[in-house]
Amino acid sequence: MFRQALRLLIAIAIIFSPCISQAHEDSRFAPFALSLPPFSLKPNELVISFNCKTNGAILRVSTPYLWKIKIENGDQGVARLTADVYVGDFAFANCELSYFNNFLIVGKIKNKQETSFSSVPFYITIELSIGTQDNFDNPKILKFTTSQLILKPVKPEFSIDE
Repeated sequence: MFRQALRLLIAIAIIFSPCISQAHEDSRFAPFALSLPPFSLKPNELVISFNCKTNGAILRVSTPYLWKIKIENGDQGVARLTADVYVGDFAFANCELSYFNNFLIVGKIKNKQETSFSSVPFYITIELSIGTQDNFDNPKILKFTTSQLILKPVKPEFSIDE
């Protein structure tokens, strides 16, 4: 029983170790730290979810406490991230919007000839869902596109805090 568990653990480590290192130092991507431009909320408003869509890759995200994060990389050349707050008390108020400074590392594909998506320019779309302290059911959407975002090149051996 112990040997089977050990073999399974070793097999999992072997299978996933290239994927883990590739996600952090993949030479096929030029990594960028992504920040939102300055914005503010009304006193009773909260960021209750956010989404990211890009035709590059999502390489790293700073995960907020008590938020659910889902990342899908590469489906038809598009990467998507969705993040939703689990507990309303951990939604972002005005004083916590600094979270959106360097909160994502995205990867722009370097050699588009290797993909079938070479005719599409690099783009990123971020959408924030803004609810109120009393109502999370009908949020308003605040949308940011590539030209509005702050993208800062980072070294391939990047850190989210750079």
